[in-house]
Amino acid sequence: MRLAVSLYADDVQVLVARLQPLVGKQAYAEVRLDRMPAALDLSPLHEVRQNLTLILTCMPQALGGGWSGSEEDRQQRLLNALAQLGGGGCVVDVPLGMAAPAEWPAELPRLWSWHETPGERADLEEVHARLSACCRPGDLIKMVGWAETQRDGQRLLPLYRLPGPPVIAFAQGPGSAASRLWALALGAPWTYVCWPGEPTAPGQWELPAVAPRSDWPATPLMGVLGAPVSHSQSPLLWRRAWQWWQWLQLSAAAPTPPSAQQPLYLPLEQDRLGADSELLSHHAFAAFSVTTPLKEAALQAADHASTEALAVGAANFLLRGEQGWSAHMTDGVGALDALHGAGLAADAPVLILGGGGAARAVAQAAQECGHRVTIALRRPQQAATWAGEIGLDPGAVVALADLDLPPLGAAFAVVQATPVGSVRCPGNLLQGHSLPTGSVVLEMNYDPADTELLRQARAAGATALGGHVLLVAQMVRQFELWSGVRPPRGPLQLALEASLQLPAPALALIGPRATGKTTLGRMLADFLGWDFVDADEELERLHQRRIADWIPQDEAGFRAAEAALLPDLLARRACVIALGGGVVEDQGSVEALARHPRVMGLTGSVKVLVNRQLGSGRPTLIEGTLEEEVRLLLRRRSGRYERACHGPLLCVDKGVTAVFLNLLGRLDQIACS
Repeated sequence: MRLAVSLYADDVQVLVARLQPLVGKQAYAEVRLDRMPAALDLSPLHEVRQNLTLILTCMPQALGGGWSGSEEDRQQRLLNALAQLGGGGCVVDVPLGMAAPAEWPAELPRLWSWHETPGERADLEEVHARLSACCRPGDLIKMVGWAETQRDGQRLLPLYRLPGPPVIAFAQGPGSAASRLWALALGAPWTYVCWPGEPTAPGQWELPAVAPRSDWPATPLMGVLGAPVSHSQSPLLWRRAWQWWQWLQLSAAAPTPPSAQQPLYLPLEQDRLGADSELLSHHAFAAFSVTTPLKEAALQAADHASTEALAVGAANFLLRGEQGWSAHMTDGVGALDALHGAGLAADAPVLILGGGGAARAVAQAAQECGHRVTIALRRPQQAATWAGEIGLDPGAVVALADLDLPPLGAAFAVVQATPVGSVRCPGNLLQGHSLPTGSVVLEMNYDPADTELLRQARAAGATALGGHVLLVAQMVRQFELWSGVRPPRGPLQLALEASLQLPAPALALIGPRATGKTTLGRMLADFLGWDFVDADEELERLHQRRIADWIPQDEAGFRAAEAALLPDLLARRACVIALGGGVVEDQGSVEALARHPRVMGLTGSVKVLVNRQLGSGRPTLIEGTLEEEVRLLLRRRSGRYERACHGPLLCVDKGVTAVFLNLLGRLDQIACS
């Protein structure tokens, strides 16, 4: 794989231990000789590295390295290392302006390198020309710019379009993270990562954070543009959506997307965007989500735009196609998806607080869906013009001071589309107003996760939707525009709740023995980023008794302990729980599960459940055959499972992949209702 793990040669035994797990997984490792003790013998590496290519580097202090000796001694150190390693399978890093000794083997590849210093603003094409002039056939070029911001790192993108030897171009410094990964997708032979906790240069990714992949050249580059975006949750959502799509592929139920490769989606700090932007001009970039302050600029930079984007005068998604970049606005349709998913009636009025671009996007979408729209803001003139442009009656725009909620109807939607309620602008525009029970309130801010308006909505018996719900809904629309498939919102919403540390209620799986509750529970927990608990394992840990012994000796005591543990399990947050098959033997447990908001049930045919238990060694609960026990328990418990969970029981006969996808689909109903 095309990651070069950079390692200091301070201790040969440590180096051996670092290289061994890389063999067969990586193609390259950089051995930094800058700080190597003079007497260190590297020959033990020759025995363990196998086909791993070693990049030998001894970087002077003037270039950001650790070497402080003479140039003659530096070259001798490299020669000694080559001799100890046998010469073959090595590449030697030669900084620009330094010589390659005549003693080096003629066939030894040279990596001619250049490093920009902080504050320097070099002519990159001129540096590239100088490096190219040094190269012989088989040599390579490494150009490392300095990036205080991610925008600085974009200066190196045009280098991949220049003719000449293979080039590895990326940045180091505070803004270098994106460029280091872009290098692989843009065609670099490798990029550099470090061992966990042991960086050798500023801005390196650690090895576990960058999974080795063999498809980097075909990887579509994507990201979220705006300022600030360092804490954006969009990369998490795109990764989870892609994981869902991969499961859909395994089920043979997926159409072919524009690209079979997982996108590389990163937060990209940008405060300006134009049609001449390197991000938009380079062919490797496929799509961008866009946030503040670039939504209007994104529309202007695009080659064409959707009706929604043109109507709103802004875009939050840019997608490259055969005709160039197209601009889209998904805030409005995302908001309506979230409201309808929460039960908003098709004829319910929609009250929008605010007059900016987000408010206009929601008003446009609500108008197209047939809702009666009212826009309320402190200064109505801010929305009067565009309200008329999208066909709203002049009376639809009112001052907040004149707002009268009851005439809107018994139940309606409120969309809070102003900064009020956010961390930087606390408050509640509807303070003092009454919200009817059954209404739906959508807060477009998600920092903080809980606002005064949302608390007011819950107190009134209304459905309260935080800004994270909208974030997921509009992202799902973007993923569909890019891939042609729409992922379920529910699982993405639950994964986001965990990332934002929201108080997400636990998710419980119930069903007969051998339905795969533990296997599927672990898969769900991994997808959501939640904890996982197997109730049987928890009981064994708490009581220091094996269930295989406990049930035959004292089934009643086991059932009592199981029922006593259930309230504690259901009170946990962001946790997937696999419950025992007999948990529904206790009527109080059935009632507790029925009250819990997130319970899903599994079942299976007698034949499948019997086959899965053959040879398991689990104790039977009745006198008779295993098949007789399975039939008896299904008859006795199935109705209880149905009463305890939300929705019909899912049959596991079709296998893990199909059931897992069905569970994710069921989560869509549970999380979004």
